[in-house]
Amino acid sequence: MIGSKVDSVAQELAKIGLLKKVLLAENEAYHGLLPEIVVPFLVELQKANKYTHIICSSSSFGKNIIPRFAAQLDVSPISDIINIKDDSTFVRYFILGPKSFFL
Repeated sequence: MIGSKVDSVAQELAKIGLLKKVLLAENEAYHGLLPEIVVPFLVELQKANKYTHIICSSSSFGKNIIPRFAAQLDVSPISDIINIKDDSTFVRYFILGPKSFFL
């Protein structure tokens, strides 16, 4: 959880049984979640913890942050997936006309 004045939200997240840990970075500098401020923090977090996979929503925030973050790590982002089958197999959706189908 990154932002300003988000401690109460982080505390609520910590109550979710499926989560093992909630990391909190709370600072007024993160107000507005500007990529120029957030990405350097995320790079340092990655360097410290050596995560194998980093997941973000396909929102405006995610689409603004993830390409910059991936470039800093010299990796390729994998976007718009709907399922993770294993370490290297991801599922995307495709839309053809009025109907959608899954591969």
